[in-house]
Amino acid sequence: MKPRSGMPWSEPQADHAPGHPAIKARNAGFTLVELLVTLIILSTGIVLVLQAFQTSAIALSESRDAMRADLLIRRKMDALMVDAGADSGDSGGFPPPYDRYRWKASRRDIEQDGYSIDLVTVSVWRHESKAIYAASTIMRKE
Repeated sequence: MKPRSGMPWSEPQADHAPGHPAIKARNAGFTLVELLVTLIILSTGIVLVLQAFQTSAIALSESRDAMRADLLIRRKMDALMVDAGADSGDSGGFPPPYDRYRWKASRRDIEQDGYSIDLVTVSVWRHESKAIYAASTIMRKE
């Protein structure tokens, strides 16, 4: 029998031939440290992917709100231009499916260079949101 060199993967002993199951069993599998490092790396990657997904979902929601608010501002602005005699401080809500959105319009008369114009501002916001979207336009009075 040969003396052991102290390393489990070094030369096989005389009583075990190469390819013997006892030799393979010593080299098979992973150590606990390798498994822990792998789990840490995988869990970190999964957390980063989930954070990126959450961030993109929030951005998508904000973008959708901005597009809807823009559409509603345009509709309300068109209605105010048609109804030039509307009050200067109107406000209200929209019909479904936009009933979560509110609006406020203001009108201000401006005299400049012999012209009389109206400055019309429309603000739209979602009831449960803090974001306010606004647009202004000027209309020349006849």
